[in-house]
Amino acid sequence: MLVTDIDHTIADVGAIEFLTSKPEDVKTLPNAEPVLTRLAQTYAIVYLTHRDDTFTHATKAWLRHHKFPPGAVLFSDTSKHLFIGSAESGKTDRIGVLRQTFKWIAFGVGDRKEDGIAYANNNIRSFVIVPAWVDPKSKDAREGQHEKTELVAGWDEVEALLKAAGG
Repeated sequence: MLVTDIDHTIADVGAIEFLTSKPEDVKTLPNAEPVLTRLAQTYAIVYLTHRDDTFTHATKAWLRHHKFPPGAVLFSDTSKHLFIGSAESGKTDRIGVLRQTFKWIAFGVGDRKEDGIAYANNNIRSFVIVPAWVDPKSKDAREGQHEKTELVAGWDEVEALLKAAGG
């Protein structure tokens, strides 16, 4: 199983931009769909987002429109969790609960250091896609990241690293 965030990880927008756009106008990150489609031949896909569950219909419509592989889509209920704890601890806890149910999570992909920390804290291989203007190998990009988090330029690099590791 693989877990991926949506905003700035497969969708080239954040939640606010998504809210103000038509699903068909929201672009994907380069090669997110074809790489995930290939990975779905080996891994079950879980889309994990901090978007409120009021975005359920629009998010699922966007995933279908862009032909992402089927998978569970897990939303937040921000009305229950707003301003409680840090993004890091909230995501670590959420992934921990997911990990209790699905022990075979192979890796997780996100766009924020909190994503990488949350996966790594749960002993899940973690990838963080850095913005296009950031060198993933730079010292600045590594600042605040979990030591086990792998910083990547995009989905092609995620796929290449998994293939190199035999996955």
